[in-house]
This record gives sequence, C-alpha cells and structure tokens, in this order.
Amino acid sequence: MSQHPLDALADLSRTTRDHLRAHGITTLDAIAALTPDDLKRVKGIKTRAVAIHAGARAYVEGQPIRYAPMPPICQCPGIMFDLETNPQTGVPWSWGWIDTDGTPHTLITAPLESAAPNAAAVALADGRAIQLAPGSDAAWRAFADALSASDCPIYHWTRFDQGVLRATAPRDVIAALDGRMHDLYASFKGTARLPIRSYSLKVVAAYFGYSWYEYDSWWMAWEDYRAWLRTGDPTPLARACNYQQADVEGLAVVWNWLNDLQDRTE
Repeated sequence: MSQHPLDALADLSRTTRDHLRAHGITTLDAIAALTPDDLKRVKGIKTRAVAIHAGARAYVEGQPIRYAPMPPICQCPGIMFDLETNPQTGVPWSWGWIDTDGTPHTLITAPLESAAPNAAAVALADGRAIQLAPGSDAAWRAFADALSASDCPIYHWTRFDQGVLRATAPRDVIAALDGRMHDLYASFKGTARLPIRSYSLKVVAAYFGYSWYEYDSWWMAWEDYRAWLRTGDPTPLARACNYQQADVEGLAVVWNWLNDLQDRTE
C-alpha cells in the first residue's frame, strides 16, 4: 500500500517536516497511526497537533475529517462575499455577493465614461444586470447600502477581503461592515481537514464538486474587465462577471457543506 508523503499536507512547513523526521515520522500514515498527544512531543507543533493529525487522517482515510466543533456564528445564514482588485493598486474593481435568499449580485467600477456613459447598470446577454459605480468609494457605499437591511455575517475566504475593506473603503463603510466580516477559511480549517494539498477556495469547492465557469483565473477576469473598459463589448465583461459570481457560489458550496456536516454530527 502506498504511503502519503509529509509534503502532501498543505500547511506543514519544511521546518515542521524536519522535526517530524527527526522523530522517525516520515509519512502521513505514520502521523495518523499516532495520537495527537504523541504528536505534541514533536518540537513546534504542540498547539497544532490535533489539526495535523486530522489532516493526516484525511489523506489516509480518503475522506473529510472533522476534528473540532464548527464556530456557532457559521450556522447563521449570511452574505457570501468576494471582491477582485486592481493588481497594481490593490483597489477593488468588482464586488460579488449572494444574499441570504440565494440571489447573486455583481457590482463593478466603470471609471471610463466611454465604457458606460450615464448608466447605472449594464445588461449582459443572459439578462443579468451588472450594477455600475463611478469609483471604489461609490461602489463600497452601494455595497454597504445593499447589505444594510440586516446585520447577518458577511462570509469571505481568507483575511484578504477584510484587509481590502479596511485599506480602501470609506470610514463609514468600514464602521458599518467590518464587525460583520467572518473569515470562513479560518473557520473551515479550524473545523475539518480534507485530503487536498491546498485550501484555496477553488480547490476546496472543487473537492465538493463545484466547477467555475469559463476559467478560474483572477488575472483573466482582470484582463476581460479591462477589455470591456477599452471597447464597451459586453462579451469579456460577461466572462469576468461569471468568474466573480462563481467565487461567491463556491463560497456558498463550502458554507453549506460545513452546515450539513454540523447537522450530521450533532
């Protein structure tokens, strides 16, 4: 039977692998055969022993392993949120979210008048209306206004989105939204481990059967958005918006899986 290498575990650093090997632990199978208490004897992983053990078991058993309770806040229906930023400036150009009723929304900035003169939205061929804002501040305020009817959590993946909020949003928007932001990535990794090498949203959602649309590249979405600004052609814009919508749909898939897991194990 094949053995699973230590470097298959996504967040196992080289230093930690060296410490494990120094104890004669050279595979994930060997980790899984131990107990978390055994692993705590290895230098540098005392506080992470339970998570590392669960990650090893996920590979060896070929299935998700729940190793801790899900944070109670994750049981609350909320907004699934993701944004895309200009790679040169870090300023957002696209905001995507799904309401608690499952309705998807996309909001983009249109700084060039030639792209959409005097328009509040642009219609895509499939009937979607993509909301427009003249700049980042206006877009942030439109997003905050759209979410103002409730105080439910705003789920996002990793600290990136909250960091962009704090760095680029007007102060009134930060005050309204920052306390509602919840990093689903941290909650997911603190609850369960999967037999995967990366915990990027695209890898996790794909593990649960979700597929992005035309592509899964933020760079291609950025280039399509820029092409729309140059030409006004809605075709590349539709691809960029499909990418943005897929990100929040993928987030919803992961949130739903976590809650299904909670229901099955209560």
